Amino acid sequence: MKTMNLDKNTLPLISIVIPCYNCAEYVEGMVAALCEQERTCAVEIILVNDGSSDSGKTQQVCTNIQAEFADRNSTVVKVVNSEKNCGAWAARNSGIAQASGTYITFVDADDKINAGYISAIEGEIYSNEEPDIIVFGAIEQHINNAKTVKTVEFIPQPKTLCKKRDILDEAANLEAQTLFGYV
Repeated sequence: MKTMNLDKNTLPLISIVIPCYNCAEYVEGMVAALCEQERTCAVEIILVNDGSSDSGKTQQVCTNIQAEFADRNSTVVKVVNSEKNCGAWAARNSGIAQASGTYITFVDADDKINAGYISAIEGEIYSNEEPDIIVFGAIEQHINNAKTVKTVEFIPQPKTLCKKRDILDEAANLEAQTLFGYV
């Protein structure tokens, strides 16, 4: 794994916001996968416990992760706790409010990410002179009885968007593809 030797005072280039609602069984695997990513920048992971109703399990796992992964591989983990469940977008907004990275990305606790997830983001940032938005691929899988019944791929290659018109056009295109309401 290739990473820079960064000190605690280095601001993260990328903040990764993970909304957490009753996801104690998944979130540690996601954080571990993010920390193991090959990269050259500091990363901040923000776990937003969105009022989980699992008797404190998700909150406890998030707190344990914060201690376990503290400063591992130039990664800072923050935990934000909400008393009330307000939904994924509210949790993402809470994470954005706590983010100190130049760029912000989102993953869900039960998502799967490619090994080159962070390095792909870095590559787009460094090769495109500080883009406003980077849009990259996702694969949506519909699973029934542990068997994949449908796979849909969206935006197979990263795109860097710097013009307002390009950003609006891409958002409209994504909405038309209906990735379960994610844009």
